[in-house]
Amino acid sequence: MTDSVLYSIIIPTFNGAETIERCLHSIFNQTLEKPFEVIIIDSSDDETPQIVRTQFPQAILISLEKQTPEGMARNIGITKAKGDIVVMTDQDCVVPPYWLSKIQKKMVRSDYDAIGGSIIPFSGGDLWNHISFLVEFNEFLPEAKAGLRNNVPTCNIAYRKEIFSNHLRFTDDFPIAEDLVFNNLLVHHGWKLYFDPDITIWHISRTGLKAALKHQYYLGSGSAKARKVLPELSGSFLIKYPVFSLGLPFYRWCAIVKRLARFSRSYFFLTILFSLPILIAVMIWATGFVAETFNRK
Repeated sequence: MTDSVLYSIIIPTFNGAETIERCLHSIFNQTLEKPFEVIIIDSSDDETPQIVRTQFPQAILISLEKQTPEGMARNIGITKAKGDIVVMTDQDCVVPPYWLSKIQKKMVRSDYDAIGGSIIPFSGGDLWNHISFLVEFNEFLPEAKAGLRNNVPTCNIAYRKEIFSNHLRFTDDFPIAEDLVFNNLLVHHGWKLYFDPDITIWHISRTGLKAALKHQYYLGSGSAKARKVLPELSGSFLIKYPVFSLGLPFYRWCAIVKRLARFSRSYFFLTILFSLPILIAVMIWATGFVAETFNRK
């Protein structure tokens, strides 16, 4: 890599041996002719670092001794980044060849400080793979409306480097939902975050009932923790009055159905058809949320 790097792509990894090869192949297959670097912050105890070293020696690998929260890993990557634009994705994502080109086009033609894109489920998987995806990412499908947002997941987002020169960083000790906190703080400080559904990536969601529901519990817990840290987030009153959380599963189910119905008729019918597994997933999410509201640590 040279000092003229324009883009720094940051990927935190932990035990990603099953997906990291596919992820990095897609990243190093970009059509963009501008120079970019790929920074892997790894805290795995599986074969992930060996895969990176042997198959992708052009990547910058930073190895950590113990499992590190994604927010802390991203912060480490930010300090090492040489690019004017800091791009982020995850180990379980696959990007199309034109991904960076579309980010470049939007960054050059706009004054937005951060630009995030839409998320598509990777082909294959089982029912729970797709249910987990819809519950987690239904706001960020390609059919969603473009515009300013308070949050876009860090699996598909780009930031201008000057954002981080103002000492704005991800929360170090958050195991999940660190992007929800950071992006809302970003907007609160006056930076502009734009959602462009034309900038797409594929996401490989959890497969199997146990893995999918465990992840939903984890997401619900992270959502509650984010609201403890950032009380201005919508729904933060539930932290103070957790009894109202009993209505969360029905509320979230209705919100998902309403949102997908706006996107297309086929989405709406699929949501109705799979109402029961979606409701089960949001109930587990709500259980994680409520459990965290009672955690006073």
